[in-house]
Amino acid sequence: MDLFSSDSDSDLEILARVSDWDDNDDTYREGKQRELKDAKCESSTLVTNLPIKTDRDSATCFVYNPKFIFSYEGSTVTTVQDTDGSYFESFTALSWRQENRRLAALRLAEARAERPPPAPHDLGLPSVSAQLSHKEHEHLYTEVLYCIENAVGAPAPGGQFAAYKEEVIEYARRAFRVSSEVHARALRAADSERPPTVVLGCAVLEADGLEAKDANGFSDPYCMLGIQPASLPASPRASEDEGRKHGFRLSFKRRDGRQQRDSLGSDIDDISSDVLHLDIWDHDDESSVLDAVSRLNEVRGVRGLGRFFKQVCQSARQGSQDDFLGCVNIPLREIPSTGVEAWYKLDARSQRSSVQGRIRLRLWLSAREAGRHDDDNWQQVRQHERLFGVLLAHEVETAANIACEGAESDSHVWEGDLCGAAQTLLHQHAVQGDLSSLQAAIARFAAACRLNSEAPLDPKYMFKLLNELERAWCASEALVGSGSGDAGACASRDEERWLADCFGELVERALHQLRLHRDLYPVLHHLSLNKLEYLLRCLNQLSQMKAFWRCCPFSKEMRSEIVGALRKGTAEWYDALCAQDTESERGEDLVNLLTLVQIDLQQGLTYYHPLFETTNNVPYFNVVFTQIDKMVSEDVKQCVEHWISEGWCGVAEEEGYDEHVCNIVAAKTLPFEVLAAVRELSAAAAPAPLPHPHDPPPQLLDAYQ
Repeated sequence: MDLFSSDSDSDLEILARVSDWDDNDDTYREGKQRELKDAKCESSTLVTNLPIKTDRDSATCFVYNPKFIFSYEGSTVTTVQDTDGSYFESFTALSWRQENRRLAALRLAEARAERPPPAPHDLGLPSVSAQLSHKEHEHLYTEVLYCIENAVGAPAPGGQFAAYKEEVIEYARRAFRVSSEVHARALRAADSERPPTVVLGCAVLEADGLEAKDANGFSDPYCMLGIQPASLPASPRASEDEGRKHGFRLSFKRRDGRQQRDSLGSDIDDISSDVLHLDIWDHDDESSVLDAVSRLNEVRGVRGLGRFFKQVCQSARQGSQDDFLGCVNIPLREIPSTGVEAWYKLDARSQRSSVQGRIRLRLWLSAREAGRHDDDNWQQVRQHERLFGVLLAHEVETAANIACEGAESDSHVWEGDLCGAAQTLLHQHAVQGDLSSLQAAIARFAAACRLNSEAPLDPKYMFKLLNELERAWCASEALVGSGSGDAGACASRDEERWLADCFGELVERALHQLRLHRDLYPVLHHLSLNKLEYLLRCLNQLSQMKAFWRCCPFSKEMRSEIVGALRKGTAEWYDALCAQDTESERGEDLVNLLTLVQIDLQQGLTYYHPLFETTNNVPYFNVVFTQIDKMVSEDVKQCVEHWISEGWCGVAEEEGYDEHVCNIVAAKTLPFEVLAAVRELSAAAAPAPLPHPHDPPPQLLDAYQ
């Protein structure tokens, strides 16, 4: 069995076992005794040719030799190794033993990297269930089928969101994991619902090149626009016979100059035949078409609509000073589901009219179910979040299953791209719910945060969602600031509170992962450092987001939060190492502990430090070493105090027995091993900016003073 691949043994136990290889009774001690015997034999061959000095106070003669120092009494020749138990020779093996420990610690890190990192919940990372209840799940599935059955808008340019209806339904069925019985019941419920009312949104952005009708060389334009049926009925009776009620809604504003930034929303009776009609007039302060149009709210029914148009036309023909500047007719069936923003050339009323110029419009479609107010889509936003959570969980699980089945798991890592059916479904749900780009980004980010609380998602994907959210946030602010949008384009109070909770959960989760970064992101495991990098980039992105500081204005500085997480995580990691129970002596455990700490610092300086410093300007090595320095210093002091209390004065001795030499004195080398380990740890701190860079940490050396 591979010593380093054991999951049941702790790191200190493995290093202690490696250290015991040198001190094994059957190998190490017998080897030392053979060295003594070989030394005595070699020394006896040289004794006849060496000068001898006689001690006057005893019968002992000392023989001096550059290689051996020994004494003999009578016929017995005794080397110094016999009398001091190979005192000095014992220290020649210290460097080798320490090197063996260091190599064992490196091999241990390599063995850990050969296995995938442990699951987060195995490391104590809290998990919050993101599953919907059975009732919520089935209700959401019914709403999804209703959305698919009542899709609105023409196909988007470039074939975007163009998945077939049957393909989208089948994908939804797989993602929701519903049985055939549940699917049939939900489909019947969706078909029995009344189709939603399609609503047209129109924003008049600007006009250009309009004909100057005033004496000062300018125009004072205003717009009349609304939904016009394909063919107005010839008489009210004809309309009643057809059984269809036509409507014509107009909105008009007066604006000076070139910019026209008004918008309206109008219900559509028949999207396949209705037309958006827009007129532009030059306003005159005297009798004008504008005065006739001002009585629009008095119109009731088709009969009143006919009288209204008659009055407008008479006003235009009889004494009105308003000049016609052009019109636009846009069939609603041509508006794509993604909306459109374009310039439209102005047309004349008749062949005798002469107009010029163009107008820029932004058009979009949405849907409103019965009983829902136009300005209240909060429930639709929350429903979009739940839908995205179901689809995201399905995509992540599918990718994980493919990775488990495939020989090369790296080739099946999910990159965060949804399939075409999923994108079409989410797009239609956002369109029918009249979700803005910001609301859709908030809902999807919230869904990802909810799943991330159950099991960490790929930080690279979270980083992508954060960027999308920030872009949508800045775009909505720019839209409102430029006057081309209303205040509803920004996040509501409910949405800001929701975002604040999501931001808090994400930051708390990320900081907890940083505390466990040694286990979750081992330095030698492939892809681990990439995940850690994007986790740090997520925190850095949060610290720079307008949305984050708007929703969380009293949050702490992200850099200080990361430093605090590193300190706490390092202390927990060190305490966990110290808590590992071995049967070795206290000093030997300390040497093994210092070896593991040294390897951790070296790897942290090589791999972790650049990531933390480049992403968040956090000096990883300085933070970690400062924390470890305090804890190691205290442990070394306690160990030295323990040795002093046990009577170890500098170098303690232990007696042994040999058949040739009665008393063998073996040196206690643990204090020197600890000192050597401390000095190596001090040398590892050289890259860290210390008060005196050329001196070792004073806390460690104080333990020996």
